Amino acid sequence: MIAMYGGDDRHGGWRKLPRERFGYMKGAPGELEAARAEADDLFWTIVVRIGMPEAKEIFGALAKPLSKEQQRAVQNSLLLDLYNSFAHTAQRHHAAWSVQKMADWIAKANSLLPMEARIGPRGSTSPATVDKHLRRLLAKRRKVIR
Repeated sequence: MIAMYGGDDRHGGWRKLPRERFGYMKGAPGELEAARAEADDLFWTIVVRIGMPEAKEIFGALAKPLSKEQQRAVQNSLLLDLYNSFAHTAQRHHAAWSVQKMADWIAKANSLLPMEARIGPRGSTSPATVDKHLRRLLAKRRKVIR
């Protein structure tokens, strides 16, 4: 899965960031250091463009913890990103991929992760619960797309 985000002129505008399995969620080797470097670059870009007080105000507002609703939206987005990535990979390799296989894989992965790094409905380790949640998200997405 490729995430797109805006960069400054040093990087030619839009850049691409690869996202790998759970690596972009938490605890990937080097991920924290890379994120800190990106945040530092962004902070100083804002300082140069609009000033130090404004940069501190922006970063101060962003540092607030997410609400439960925002956390749920992020988790659902991660779950759909993961599904899209696996569906695309399966299609590229002409392999059968189903929501049920995905739910089984996520439930197994969740059982190996600490609670705060799990994805899906409340970090469930039950394939049936993850399956039902994923199907609801996919149905909701299809409804929005129409």
